[in-house]
Amino acid sequence: MNKKHVLHGALLALSLGAAVALQGCNGGSADNTASGSSAGVGSGGSGYSTGTVTGFGSVVVDGVHIDDRNATADSEVSGGTTEPADVKLGQRVEVETSQDGVAKAIHVMAEVIGLVQSVDSAGQKLVVAGQTVLINSDANKGPVTVYDGYSALADIQLSDAVEVHGIPVADTAGAVQIQASRIEKKTALSFVRVSSKVSSLSAGSKTFMLGSLIVDYSTASIVPANRQLADGVRVVVFGPSVSGNTLSARYIRIAEPKAKGVVAEVGGVVSKYDNAAQTFEVNGVKVNAKNAAIVPANRTLANDAYVRVKGTYADTGELVASQVEIRRKADSDFITEVSLNGSITDYVSLSSFKVRGVPVDAGSATLSNCPATLSNGLYVETAGNVGKTGVVATKVSCKDAPEAASIEVRGVASAVDPTALKFTLTSGGKAFDVQWNSQTRFSGVAAATLNGAQVKVEGYLKSGILIAKKISK
Repeated sequence: MNKKHVLHGALLALSLGAAVALQGCNGGSADNTASGSSAGVGSGGSGYSTGTVTGFGSVVVDGVHIDDRNATADSEVSGGTTEPADVKLGQRVEVETSQDGVAKAIHVMAEVIGLVQSVDSAGQKLVVAGQTVLINSDANKGPVTVYDGYSALADIQLSDAVEVHGIPVADTAGAVQIQASRIEKKTALSFVRVSSKVSSLSAGSKTFMLGSLIVDYSTASIVPANRQLADGVRVVVFGPSVSGNTLSARYIRIAEPKAKGVVAEVGGVVSKYDNAAQTFEVNGVKVNAKNAAIVPANRTLANDAYVRVKGTYADTGELVASQVEIRRKADSDFITEVSLNGSITDYVSLSSFKVRGVPVDAGSATLSNCPATLSNGLYVETAGNVGKTGVVATKVSCKDAPEAASIEVRGVASAVDPTALKFTLTSGGKAFDVQWNSQTRFSGVAAATLNGAQVKVEGYLKSGILIAKKISK
């Protein structure tokens, strides 16, 4: 289940949009919440949705719910290889959808993984592996920065190893910066990853710049083989470490635009807006909005607007938009930043429990149809905003878990049948029939050691059976 595998063709074709513990797993339900709409990309045809994870229940990408019950999730861990990944709040992801709009695969895409080189608390920014990272606290300007392992920028120290997810935005001089949607503290680094646009390319010295980072590509493998490095081209670079201010690249992937006719949805922040041409960039993707419907109609496009763009790729690599939604907290579908649907775990009090692995403080929330005291295993639909250590809930609704609902259950495994791939999980006096399959991830436990083990099962309900997406100690 956890073996690395060669990077498949779909990941090689990741678009220019490549880019607490707040951790969600990959399960999903097809239900909606007040703070988001149902999955839209791929309906009537396969496609992609690139953006920021803003909730779970199904996976929620910039407010859009996408059924991910049968989706695999991976992240690129070194040049050319991926491994299974957990999907977490604030991550940047690309979701491949089938013809019915259901997720087939989720690719987790950090913008930079490396060591912190400077921290500017006053300016609310830091530098990681030569990349300027901006902190965002205004939901009208894009996803608010989620911290994992920290509670604020002031907690981050020089030389900390971090993984940063965010939205590429251009400053007034056109230089690419990262508006962080998630900053996660790492215990160690096995590689450095940087995604940005090439500048100052020197074929003679075989170097180029990514932000203020010098990349030496003299010994690097470059893919695809038919593409050439050039200034302005977006790349993903892997190397062992930064020495001084230079990364000796081992692997460089040149981002490929999607093929003509591919349906896509891209969430991010507008930069390089050209009012006369009605074009702009989102996540490095050029968008042609000449014939797009602007939603809401009374809003005006401009640089720094937080948008969700629906469209189809042209043969030029442009995304020809059919709709541009300008997202603001006043909008009816953007009442809250985060939606979490699932069962309660790790319950301590109303101010301290988890839903989908995300810490929740519901001390000031409005409760609907809930018992006097919440408890582990209770299914809830939670809406709230990003806080220092998790989500501060504004509303918690309690209900019976619907068919296909994502839940997490901790308990003791028994009656393990390795041939039929099933067992019984007993939690709080209640027994669950659990089924696993070839896509189920095991962590810290194996089928051979399940019997009698205390485990957590993350999955979804199907005809009363808990279909396991992940089984862990």
